[in-house]
Amino acid sequence: MLNPQDLEKAKNVQLGLQQFEQTHLPMKEESNGEFMWVCPTCDTDFPCERMMMFMVLQGLSALSAMVPSGNMGAMLSRFNKK
Repeated sequence: MLNPQDLEKAKNVQLGLQQFEQTHLPMKEESNGEFMWVCPTCDTDFPCERMMMFMVLQGLSALSAMVPSGNMGAMLSRFNKK
């Protein structure tokens, strides 16, 4: 069972991630008749460096959640050709 302190930490992490996503969401801008997606916080093309890192980490996190826990070396060695 989780204690209230752990739940509060998890809640704060989630709120921080939501704030990050809201500040780095792309906005559609028109420049010279062309539409571009830009990060309003970083003022660069979307995805900005911060959002790109965030998306990569989310992908790695989702991938690692799919891999069974345990010794990764032993698991990957099953696929090693000898």
